[in-house]
Amino acid sequence: MIVRWAILVVAPYGLVPALAILMTVPALVVIVRANEDNSHVVHFINAFGRQVGVHVHAGTRSPSAAMFIVCVAITRGLAILTWLVGQGLDLQLIRRRHVELVHWLSDPTMG
Repeated sequence: MIVRWAILVVAPYGLVPALAILMTVPALVVIVRANEDNSHVVHFINAFGRQVGVHVHAGTRSPSAAMFIVCVAITRGLAILTWLVGQGLDLQLIRRRHVELVHWLSDPTMG
């Protein structure tokens, strides 16, 4: 019983940083790829129908403001997706274990 609670208490300290790293890696890849010879990374259509590209010259320059905004948007989108997937998995676990949860939560002696 103690091992089970220890895992439940300690697991988030490993899981949350791992998810944060997975959410930021795509944005870092975009920045690294932008600093290589292939510096045209992202093309998109703006609200006026014109094609807009985020371009960073190859080298060791800092990312431009547009590149930073694109990277923040990528990370934000992945964070939202991660949250939605986590919520869905939580609800699935709750539905599957509903009877046990009600029994355990209704008994004050179970901890």
